[in-house]
Amino acid sequence: MADRIIVMNGGRIEQIGTPSEVYHSPATTFVASFMGAPPMNLLDGRIDADAVRIGDVTVADAPQDQTGAVTVGIRPEDMVPDAAGPITVDIDLVEELGAHRLLHGRLGGQAVSIHVSKDSPVRTGALRVALKPGSVSLFDVQSGDRVE
Repeated sequence: MADRIIVMNGGRIEQIGTPSEVYHSPATTFVASFMGAPPMNLLDGRIDADAVRIGDVTVADAPQDQTGAVTVGIRPEDMVPDAAGPITVDIDLVEELGAHRLLHGRLGGQAVSIHVSKDSPVRTGALRVALKPGSVSLFDVQSGDRVE
């Protein structure tokens, strides 16, 4: 494994950094979808005055002085089943993968995947989840570039 990697798209450099930097802070939606298995969930969202929303679901506090359409990125392992969680995901399919499970469902009407351990008690239907702190990435809808 390299100390630093370069992610290229069509001969153009998208990001240079350590594997951890590229994974945890992707510079573009291309990098976000390229790094990770399963890839980051990329969802249509919007920033209102007080919150980042996917449909009617609030997923984060709004960044200061930003509003409008945004692509919301959330890694599947950063969505944690939690009976008291503020977000409900409608699970359609539980994919058994040995040491872990991949849950496929819908959040705010959009397809989403959640990565959980094989011991997580899950089933199809409504699942309450919480997001790990700092796990929401925001990207410009037009350029795909990360917005801070």
